[in-house]
Amino acid sequence: MFKLSIKFKVLFILILLTVVMIVGMAVSMHFGFNKGFVNYRKALDKQFNDNLVLTLEQYYVENGSWDELRDNKRLWRDLINESSVELLNDGHFRKPPPPRQHQRPLRNESKGKLNYKGMPHPNQRFRKQQLPPISLLDSNKEILIGMRIRNDDKILFTPIKFNSKEVGYLGLSQSKNVHLKQDRIFANSIKNMLFKLGLLMILISIIITFPIANYFTRLVNKITQATKKVASGDFSTRIKTDRKDELGELVTNFNLLAKSLESNSESQKRIIADVAHELRTPISVIMGEIEAIQDGIHDANENTLNLLHSQISSLKNLVNDLYDLSESDLGSLKYKMLKVDINSLINQSYQNHQLRFEKKHISLHIDLPVKPCFVLGDSNRLNQLFNNILSNSVHYTDEGGVSEIKIQSTDNYIEIKISDSAPGLKPDQLEKIFDRLYRADKSRNKNTGGSGLGLSICKEIVNAHSGLIKASISHLGGIEIFIQLPKIDG
Repeated sequence: MFKLSIKFKVLFILILLTVVMIVGMAVSMHFGFNKGFVNYRKALDKQFNDNLVLTLEQYYVENGSWDELRDNKRLWRDLINESSVELLNDGHFRKPPPPRQHQRPLRNESKGKLNYKGMPHPNQRFRKQQLPPISLLDSNKEILIGMRIRNDDKILFTPIKFNSKEVGYLGLSQSKNVHLKQDRIFANSIKNMLFKLGLLMILISIIITFPIANYFTRLVNKITQATKKVASGDFSTRIKTDRKDELGELVTNFNLLAKSLESNSESQKRIIADVAHELRTPISVIMGEIEAIQDGIHDANENTLNLLHSQISSLKNLVNDLYDLSESDLGSLKYKMLKVDINSLINQSYQNHQLRFEKKHISLHIDLPVKPCFVLGDSNRLNQLFNNILSNSVHYTDEGGVSEIKIQSTDNYIEIKISDSAPGLKPDQLEKIFDRLYRADKSRNKNTGGSGLGLSICKEIVNAHSGLIKASISHLGGIEIFIQLPKIDG
């Protein structure tokens, strides 16, 4: 199926807008111009009519009759042209001229043409134009010269006076057909001008649209190509841009997405490698012991069986931890939320680990509130949370150290702090201890085996209870695990 590019769409929209604007402008100009032009033409005809009446009155004053003007087209044209020239030069009605001596039309010797009163001949361009739709009539409204009047013509009669007596009339046709040809010529010239202007605007819009379309589509094409690279597995792809608009924001979000995918991919590879390493060690021990028993090197006695059981238990714990994390990732890890007393759960975990702390000569102190502290949670998962943290404290705290548990109740939260003594961790290591399979063996001695998933599971359990968990440097010199859970009323 044919696909339209963004460049074509932008170009099409701008051209369409230009065409719509031109058509709208042409339509509005058509109606507005027709009305305005008619009014302007009427005003101009009236002004010309008044000017010509004054000229004819002056002619009658000087000649005393219309006899010489009757059917004299050349003299009639000169009188019209004289009025037209005065109308163009003055732009307003002129006062009637003072009476002057009777003179007959003279011939202009230089041009060989008659000129009224020996004046310079009016602008020659008026001679080539069609005479206006006017007529001169006598006092009985009989045509002397000018346009012939039909019975169906609409005529505006303007009296021509001499000594307050009407000596004739100037007839101006009001028929629309009289100006039809001139109007059509004028209208066609306007249409041609609009058509050329429209073509010019369309051409300009096309010239402007191409760089605009390229400006937008250039970055879109980069995003498309980068998306294809990321989809093929190249998560190192980044797009460089300094734009601050929506497309710039899209590029920023794309780069963040690519960075997140790259980090997740590296984390996934690292987890697979760590899991393989964690599985290989106990399996190698188990295989070695079994082969030794088969070869008769070791006997299947209690010590050997205990070693095998220990390694198999490590495998079981690792598999169980991985299963819990996968269930949490899939959102299918089940929680049975009930009203639970945190004091009771902490005290139970304390008793479960008290003997292990005593074997390493680690002093374990507990500080619980007098009143119960209730939260909405799953007692089994919360037990798992506290047991994992206390197990880590036993594993990684130096012999003869100190560990303490403190619970504090605020208005909205229950806060649990589990602290231990040296060794501690650096700040950058504290940020990673909740990552899966992360173990800072160089700083905290690993006396017993661990999967490195315990604190990751703790974080998932706390998140499922809408709580907060973080690690910091303990005042005892080791690590402090801070847990905050939403409190409910007892």
